[in-house]
Amino acid sequence: MRMRMLAVVAASPPATGSLAAADPCLEGSVHSGWFCAYSGEVYQGDALRRYACGKRSMPWGGYGSWINDQTPGTRATFCNGSGGVHDVTDAPYSYSRSYYWTPVWNVRNC
Repeated sequence: MRMRMLAVVAASPPATGSLAAADPCLEGSVHSGWFCAYSGEVYQGDALRRYACGKRSMPWGGYGSWINDQTPGTRATFCNGSGGVHDVTDAPYSYSRSYYWTPVWNVRNC
């Protein structure tokens, strides 16, 4: 497995408290290819970090946050319990410091 070296970018959205040392959405170059969802607001708590395209279950509800740092033009889609589209992110680089996850059952990162 080949490791990627990432540089810190000042354009990352500011967060408070301690963060995981290797969060590709908070550290690294803009358009790193990652989509990250967090169980807490302002990029705190548990994280779902997705690079490969796919649809995954959302394991938590309540208020959290997300960062779309995927390649230019790529949007993440948040689906509701009936499989319909609940929300779609803006193209990268986009983020929400506070997002209500309860109606979201699945996230498709690409």
